[in-house]
Amino acid sequence: MPVVTLVSLVTFLIWIAIDGGFNAAHSVTYAINVLVVSCPCALGLATPVAIMTATGKAASLGILYKDAESLQKVCGINAVLLDKTATLTEGKPSVTDVETFGAEKEWVLKIASGIEKNSNHPLAKCIVDYAAEGVEVENFEYTVGCGAKAAYGGKTYRLGNIKLVSGLKISARVKEMAALLSSKGKTVLYFADDKEVIALIAVADRLKEGSKKAIEMLKARNMRVAMLTGDEQTTAKAVADSVGIGDFLAEVMPEDKLNAVINVQTAGGRVAMVGDGINDSPALKQSDVGIAMGSGTDVAIDSAGVVLVGEDLRTLDTVFDLSRATVRNIKENLFWAFFYNVVMIPVAAGVFSALGFTFNPMIAALCMSLSSLFVVGNALRLLLYKNNKFIKEDIFMKKIVHIDGMCCDHCAKRVENALSAVTNVVSADVKLKKKCAVVRSREEVDDEQIKKVVTDAGYSVVQIEVK
Repeated sequence: MPVVTLVSLVTFLIWIAIDGGFNAAHSVTYAINVLVVSCPCALGLATPVAIMTATGKAASLGILYKDAESLQKVCGINAVLLDKTATLTEGKPSVTDVETFGAEKEWVLKIASGIEKNSNHPLAKCIVDYAAEGVEVENFEYTVGCGAKAAYGGKTYRLGNIKLVSGLKISARVKEMAALLSSKGKTVLYFADDKEVIALIAVADRLKEGSKKAIEMLKARNMRVAMLTGDEQTTAKAVADSVGIGDFLAEVMPEDKLNAVINVQTAGGRVAMVGDGINDSPALKQSDVGIAMGSGTDVAIDSAGVVLVGEDLRTLDTVFDLSRATVRNIKENLFWAFFYNVVMIPVAAGVFSALGFTFNPMIAALCMSLSSLFVVGNALRLLLYKNNKFIKEDIFMKKIVHIDGMCCDHCAKRVENALSAVTNVVSADVKLKKKCAVVRSREEVDDEQIKKVVTDAGYSVVQIEVK
């Protein structure tokens, strides 16, 4: 604006000189023309309007950009690191095998359940659900990235990955069985007493429907893709191969995930970390853009700049595509705003008056308004955005679920997480003030299933409307 004011003053002085000081009103008109026609509204609107439109559109597609910085940074990403459990996989593991070595299966499961009922890890829940009942243990202790241990009957028992039982005796039979189970893509948990491993509990977690396609989409964007997991090497390789990932790190701790992000950044990469758990939060925070799954832990969501409300990883392609479309839109807005000023200021200053091409302040005001409208209109084009490589928006099925009992943001978040976890649901947007949730899905979702998850969350469904 100071530059424009200076140009206006120079215009006034030049026309005073040209007119010989006899027509000050003529000089003032040109000076006012310059001030009015170059009003910086278009420049001021170029970025925020595009950002606001893009974030609103993203929310309707099940993507939450937490701030403008995250939205703009995403388009520069060239490497994506993904967690395995509940990111590439469904995060709903189940026990498939219990192999014992000199111990009774029922006894092993009782102690294992007693240990794991003190943990909130996804694998812990599936063991508790599988075991009929658990005993009461003492001195429970959880080691991040390894597993847990507790005392029962005067002995200490451990249940976790290979790192937790390092230093204890592991027989050849145990190693052979562990390798066999791992080769099938199963996560193997070692159960040990004070001296040796006495049982193996194998857990399997199914891949999400869109995981393989999501990796293909990322590779099509020439991005380096890698998987990070706390599972053993054999299990990790089986999962990585099934989704088409060539690079992976197995048996990693939270600090290893953080170091992986730092190593890629040191090599010049711009990294997006995708995860859902507490173990992923340091890496999510360190990465250029952290992307959290909507059903993930609060710590992971707080650490991320982008949240995928639904569970379909194919939404990642839309995250990157919409960001690039937004940045491109901002550049278009800035170009036309500058181009407008470059063209109109000389006209307003009377440079072409000798050719009879000039205007008065009213016309200048109209031109200024049109420039702002042009920028706003161009930004609003983002509302028409569709990613045809993923899921067309017009085939989404939408239901409005009216819910009773929600009274705060915590309630809304709880309902949103519950609905987002329903199979085939792409996004669930809870509107606290209206006491309802907008549920979008790829296929028909049974009303009874919706009612059940809402009821299980502690609330009640009043009505379900189909839109």
